[in-house]
Amino acid sequence: MATKKRIRDVIYGFIELDEQELEIIDHPIFQRLRRIRQLAFTDMLYPGACHTRFEHSLGVMQMATYMYNHIVEKYGDVLKCYLHGVDDVVDFEKEIVRARKIIRLAALLHDVGHAPFSHSGEELMPYRNQDKDERYEHEDYSIAAIEEYFKKIIERSEEPKGCSKISVNDVTSLLGKKSVRGAGGLHFSLKPIISGQLDADRADYLLRDSIHTGVDYGRYDMWRLINSVALTNGEGGTLVFAISYKGLQVAESLVIARYHMFSQVYYHKVRRIYDYHVVEALKEVLPLLECEGAVFPPPTQIDNYMRLDDWTVLGAINSNLSGKHCKILKNRQHYKLEYESSNPPSNDDIRKFTGYEAKYKSKEHYVYNLGKIYQGDKKAKQWYKPEGIQILEESGMLVNLEEKSKLVTSLIDPPPSMLALYLPRKKKTKEKSHG
Repeated sequence: MATKKRIRDVIYGFIELDEQELEIIDHPIFQRLRRIRQLAFTDMLYPGACHTRFEHSLGVMQMATYMYNHIVEKYGDVLKCYLHGVDDVVDFEKEIVRARKIIRLAALLHDVGHAPFSHSGEELMPYRNQDKDERYEHEDYSIAAIEEYFKKIIERSEEPKGCSKISVNDVTSLLGKKSVRGAGGLHFSLKPIISGQLDADRADYLLRDSIHTGVDYGRYDMWRLINSVALTNGEGGTLVFAISYKGLQVAESLVIARYHMFSQVYYHKVRRIYDYHVVEALKEVLPLLECEGAVFPPPTQIDNYMRLDDWTVLGAINSNLSGKHCKILKNRQHYKLEYESSNPPSNDDIRKFTGYEAKYKSKEHYVYNLGKIYQGDKKAKQWYKPEGIQILEESGMLVNLEEKSKLVTSLIDPPPSMLALYLPRKKKTKEKSHG
């Protein structure tokens, strides 16, 4: 890769870009990510949390490159065996260069479709299938944006002579859990670098969010993780992305770092009430921004969707202070936590909460129901999903991480659950003067 520019980064020092990547970054649609904060209104709690999806996207590209380069260097024989099993005509060295480019582009563009305020706003993405309660996800918007705005740039890529041309589908095939567009090729076999429980996205945001919030919960040994990434041949001629047996502890630390970041930062009582106020404020202003039904436009209307970012929405919020939640966001007058259950809630907690809900049913309140304990509105997030990370033993056998680690096993069951009740702040009454 001929370096065109170097960008200084808080994690990696410098991130190097070639001419094609620089053209993507300079595109107005990618520059929009400078106006999408990574953690929405988390700066109401951690003032330093003002970083954006822009630097995170650059970071994921760099982390994915480190992982890929390590695999090529240490597991080249595994890759050669795989490639010859698929197509014995493929030139190994040229295919390595081609796959590296696709992985970098997918990592760089993986978040280009994020909504204003990142994940906080995803609740207002329209339904893909209302009967199944399935909404579009930001990956759907990323794929639509890549196809609409970046196809020409991607397909101008200069592949090594003898390699098939890189298509936009090669890049989008690595995004999202269900995406299979363009499936095939070495790059697709290494999709876990982009989408998985051990991917470059997670590896970057844990470190980046820790730095900007000023906490140490998400830190782990980055270089140990990169140098512990392993590759082996699986069943049916597939490749298996794993962690070498010497990297067991760093795999544990990554899972535990995620647990700590969610419990101490992402699920913090102030952070979660601001997620609620953001959604309610969006409902107040989206109709003013010509969004039908107070939801974001679908991916089929990608131009209308892409005109929205934090700046446009914040401007609308500032101009609509008659909106209750708009005013709350501007003045930091969020609802206060009235009651919080144990984790997980006891039967007594649930009985108390049923009474609280009845009491405040006709009044302003917000119920935070993590884990869908009863009629909830939040999906439970497991800190670690079984069989998500595999350990490559010295013997060559693959073993699930939870079979090797009691620490990780303890984070599988039960999933996190909690009940919390938030109420508006009580209005202060002026003290009478007794002069």
